[in-house]
Amino acid sequence: MTPQDTVVAIRDAKIRYLIMRSLERMRIPFTVGRFSDSICQVAKAIITDEDMTGKDERVILVKNEDDVEGAVIVTVALLNGVTRGTNAVIGVDPGLRFGLALIIDGKVLCTTSAISPVHAVRQTLRWITIIRQNLVHCSVLIRVGDGSRFFLALYLRALQRASSRVTVQIVDEHHTTLTSGPDNDRSSATIIAQREGVAVTDNRLCLERREGYIRLLKRLFGQLTGGNRLSTDEAEDILAGRRSLDEAISAVHCSKND
Repeated sequence: MTPQDTVVAIRDAKIRYLIMRSLERMRIPFTVGRFSDSICQVAKAIITDEDMTGKDERVILVKNEDDVEGAVIVTVALLNGVTRGTNAVIGVDPGLRFGLALIIDGKVLCTTSAISPVHAVRQTLRWITIIRQNLVHCSVLIRVGDGSRFFLALYLRALQRASSRVTVQIVDEHHTTLTSGPDNDRSSATIIAQREGVAVTDNRLCLERREGYIRLLKRLFGQLTGGNRLSTDEAEDILAGRRSLDEAISAVHCSKND
């Protein structure tokens, strides 16, 4: 990739800044210019807020700040030769910190981390929305590692409540942790995305009452609510599926706003 491959032709200063920061974080070189500049004739991806007439697959239109993440993902896709996309796979490595990877047509487009099952589902749904808006003929498959039954179940439950229009597979996590360090969850998610899995069964969503699970829930709840405490009874309700972790967190936020 060279700076001439990607042109940022954004007139709005704030959106231009957000695009540039996102590209820098993903280590994608770029050139800042105008849509009328000659460099746009040879660029592989042109990110612009100018709604031009005519169809050019290289042009990525950004209308507001909500379009930034999608624009960067589509840019990476174009730079990797993915113009239409047929098969998208989201790999998820559940744990104290979740790893997520997005692969389209065999190309790893981006990876990220999430601090909880709730946040991991939100990121998953954002990627699915971006795919469906920009690559309309692309199928979506989610593959989730089975290394942690606790975090796997919480992720599957949250995903099931949020969306029923997606296919999910469970993947054997054996030998997916190949590196140590801050990005090992992302590399594991990438490997998980590339492995064949099996369909989700109801028992994957079940969690029995264990003291270790209750301690984990209380710790997680405290981290996500700024130190609020979850009672043992409330933790047992979440484990049994009578209440969701997201509902418990939302109740805290509602009480603070009252």
